[in-house]
Amino acid sequence: MGHLLNDKSALVPLIDRLNRYPVGLVDSPRLRQILALLFDPREAEVAARFPLTEATRAELVERTGLPAAELDGILESMANKGLVMDLPVGQETYYLLVPGLIGFMEFSFMRDRGDLPQAELARLMSAYLREQGKDGQAGEFFGSR
Repeated sequence: MGHLLNDKSALVPLIDRLNRYPVGLVDSPRLRQILALLFDPREAEVAARFPLTEATRAELVERTGLPAAELDGILESMANKGLVMDLPVGQETYYLLVPGLIGFMEFSFMRDRGDLPQAELARLMSAYLREQGKDGQAGEFFGSR
């Protein structure tokens, strides 16, 4: 179902949310390909509703409007892919959407996996980081405060 995310309108909320971090992601067709491989449509919808800080399951249920049991499966899938961090503290687990750079672009490669096309993601990410020179992601990363 990742092909549904190739439509810019489906990705805008996710890209907008990721761009709230100090270092955002420069929108491009290649970025949309990367996001479509990493996030299924439900994960993209949930990610777009994350606050900038960590959130509890109850807070995410309220923000997404999803039933807790459904949200649990989505969060677990996202954590397994390195898209969110799940941080247990006492009796509560906090969830944090990781940024694109120094985040899911690295975390998705931290384990040997069969659930993501890692070779294709690596090729796309490498090309994405080099495209558009100073006007692209390199400029966003190295040119920001």
